[in-house]
Amino acid sequence: MSKYKGYAPGSEFLAYPTLKLDDIEYDFFRKESSSLGQSLVENKKGRIVIRWEFEFYQKFLKAVEKKYGNIWANNVEAAVRAAVEDWIKKVGEK
Repeated sequence: MSKYKGYAPGSEFLAYPTLKLDDIEYDFFRKESSSLGQSLVENKKGRIVIRWEFEFYQKFLKAVEKKYGNIWANNVEAAVRAAVEDWIKKVGEK
C-alpha cells in the first residue's frame, strides 16, 4: 500500500495500470465511497477500440445475442475476451 502514498486518486495514477483499491491512500475512497474508489481502479484497465465494417459488426452482435441471450456490454466483452484468449493460445503454441 505504501507504493502510492502521497498521491491523490485521479490522473496521477495513469502510470500505475495495476492500481488496486488498497493502493489508494485516502480512506474516503476505500471505505466511505468505495464505489467511487472502485471506479478509479476500473478506469485504469487497458482498453482496445475495434472498428469494424457495419455488416461484420452486425454479424458479431447477432452471434453474441444468440450465445448469451442479449447484447449487454458484459456479454459483448465476454465474447471478445473468449475469442482473444483463444487467439493468444494459438499464437503462443507456434
